[in-house]
Amino acid sequence: MRSLDCLSADDGARLLALRGAKGTETERRQSAMEYGGHCLSLALLGSLVGDALGGDITRRCELGLLGAETGLSVRVGQIMIAYERWFSNGPERSVLFLLGLFDRPATEAELRKLRERPPILGLTDTLFFTPNGTSVVHGDTAIPVSEERWNLAVAALVRAGLVVRAGSSAGGRTLDTHPIVREHFAMRARGVSPEGWRDANERLYQFLGASVPSSPRSMADMLALYAAVVHGCKAGHHMEALVEVFWKKIRGAEPVTNIRKVGVVGAELAVLSKFFQSPWEALVPEVTETWSLYVWRETGIALRILGRMEEASTTLSRALELSIAASDLIGAAMTSIHLVGCLLETARIERALTEAERGVLFAEATGNGFLRTHTRVMYACALQYVGRMEESMAVYMEAESMQAMEFPGRPLLHVGTSNYQYCVLLLERKMFVEVRARVGQILTWRDEESWIFTRSLDWLCLARAIWGGSSEDNEAELEDARSYLMAAVKGLRDAGYQEILPYGLLTLADFCEARNELSVTSNCLQEVLDISMRMGLRIHEAEARARLVRLHLRSGRVAAAFEESVLANELVRLSGYYRSNVFSDLHKLASASLADQLCKLPRELIKAIARELGAPLHYVEVECAPAQVGVNALVEWGSHHARVEGFASRCRTVIGEQPQPGNAMP
Repeated sequence: MRSLDCLSADDGARLLALRGAKGTETERRQSAMEYGGHCLSLALLGSLVGDALGGDITRRCELGLLGAETGLSVRVGQIMIAYERWFSNGPERSVLFLLGLFDRPATEAELRKLRERPPILGLTDTLFFTPNGTSVVHGDTAIPVSEERWNLAVAALVRAGLVVRAGSSAGGRTLDTHPIVREHFAMRARGVSPEGWRDANERLYQFLGASVPSSPRSMADMLALYAAVVHGCKAGHHMEALVEVFWKKIRGAEPVTNIRKVGVVGAELAVLSKFFQSPWEALVPEVTETWSLYVWRETGIALRILGRMEEASTTLSRALELSIAASDLIGAAMTSIHLVGCLLETARIERALTEAERGVLFAEATGNGFLRTHTRVMYACALQYVGRMEESMAVYMEAESMQAMEFPGRPLLHVGTSNYQYCVLLLERKMFVEVRARVGQILTWRDEESWIFTRSLDWLCLARAIWGGSSEDNEAELEDARSYLMAAVKGLRDAGYQEILPYGLLTLADFCEARNELSVTSNCLQEVLDISMRMGLRIHEAEARARLVRLHLRSGRVAAAFEESVLANELVRLSGYYRSNVFSDLHKLASASLADQLCKLPRELIKAIARELGAPLHYVEVECAPAQVGVNALVEWGSHHARVEGFASRCRTVIGEQPQPGNAMP
C-alpha cells in the first residue's frame, strides 16, 4: 500500500490545490517540497492558506505572523497543551521545542548541533543529566541522554502523530511536524525561555552559515544559507545576516544568481520577509538606513517575479522614494528599471514612460555603463507601448551601442529581458532573419548555468522568428518553431516568472491557432486569463481576450466574442497602449456580427430584450426605422462595461449560444 507520509511534489501540489491553495503549479510544487511532502502538513497548510490568505500560496511565508488567530489553530493549540502536560519534563517536550525553531524539516545534523553541550536554557534541559542522575539547566559538565533515549522520544512523538520522519537530505534524515504544531511549540519556547530561543537560533545561524564557506554552488548550499539568514534574524542578528550571509554569500559576485537561475523566488521572498515587522509595511529597526533601500528594492523585485504586482509597485515606489531622498542615484536607477516593467504590465503606461525618462537621468548622473544601457532599454520599451516605434528603435540602438562599448566581446543586448524586448520590435517589423542571427549569437554566450528565464526568452524569440519567416508548407521549420516554443514555456514556468509566462503562452496560442489546433489555443488563453486576472496584468489579460474574440468568431460564438471585445477594450481604455486600435477594430467586428444575428430575430423579441435590460427604446420602437438601426443602437448600449455581462448573457439565450466556462467578467 502506498504511504501518504511523504507525497511527491506533484501529488503534494494537487493536494494543496484540493485544499484551497491557489497559484501556479510551480509554486504549489515548491510548497510541497518545502514541507517535505508531509501529507498532513500539506492538507492543513492548504486549508490555512485558503482561509487566512485568500488561497494565495505565494504568501505562505506570512503564516508565521498569524499567531493562533484561526479557530483551527486554537483547537490544535489546546491539543498541544494537553500533550505538553502529558510529556511533562521528558525529552519529548524538548524535541517539540527544537522542531519549533524551524520553518522546514529539521535535519539530523541540525538537531545534533542543538543537542550539543552546553544545554540551551529552557529548550534542551531535559536532554541532559548530571552524573548523579538529576536533570540540569546549564553547564559543560552536563551529560547528554543516550542516542537510544533520543530515538525513543522521537518514536513516541511519531506514534502520537506529532512528528514524522521525513526523507533524507545533505544533513541526514529529517524530522518534521505540522506547521500549526511547529508554531505552537515555537511560541511556547519563546515564552518559556526568550534567552534560550535566541541562543538556539544563534547556534543554528553559526552552524548553517559556516556550512557554506563561500558562495553557494548547489541548491542545497543555497537553501542552507537561506535558513542561516532566517535563524540569524530570529537571533537578533539582522544586519550581520543581511550583509555577511545574504549579500556576500548568497548574492556573492553574481547578483540575483539564485532566483533567476533556479527560480527559487518564493524562498527568496520568505527570507526577505524576516527583515520586516509586518509584510511590506515597515522594516525592523535593526536594518540601517543604507541597507533599507536594498531590502525594499529586492523585496519589490521578488514580488514582481511572483506576479504580485500591486504589492510590487508599492514596494518599488517606496524603494525609489527612499533612494532619491538619500541621493542614492545608483539605487534609484536600478529600482526604476523594475518599477517601469511593473507599471507597463499593469497598463499604467503614462506613469511608466515618466519613470523611464527619470531612470535614464538617474543613470546618466551615475556614469555606470550597465545602468545607462538598461534604463534606456526600459525607456525604449515604454516608447513601444505607446506606439512611438521610430523613437523606440533609436533608443534600443543607442543602448546596444553602449553595450558594445562596455562589453566589446558581447556587443548585443542580452542581459535580463533586454534582448527579448528589442526582438519584439524587430519581429513586428518582420525582421525575422535578423532576429534569428542575433539570438543564435546570444545563445552561444549562454550555457547550462545561465538563467532559466533568459534562455527561455531567447527560445521564444527564435520560435517567433522561425515561424514568422517560414512558409506554411515548411513543416520541418514549423516543427522547430514548436519545439522552441514548448521549451520556452516550460522554462518560464520553471523559473517562476509569472509576469513573463503569458508572453510564451500568448505566442503558443497564436502558433496553435494558425495551425488550427484550437483546443490548445483555448487552453493557453484561459491560462493567461487565470494568471493575469489574479495578478493584475491588464495588458496580458487584454491580449488574451482579444485573441478569444477571434477564436469565438471563428466558431460562430458572436455573443461571447462581443463580451470579450468589450472587456479587452475596457482594460486598455485611456491607457495609451499602442494596440488599442486593434482591440477597437475587433470590438466593431464582434458588435457587427452580434447585430447581424439579432436582426434575424422578430422585432417584438428585440423590444422585449431592451425592456428587460432597461435599454432605451427610441430606436427599436420606431416601426418605420430599419431593424438594423435599432439593433445597432441596442448593441452599442450593451457595450458599456457595466452592462456587458447581462446583455451578452441575454443575447446568448435568445440566439441559442451556449455559455463558455471560464471567460466571465473579472
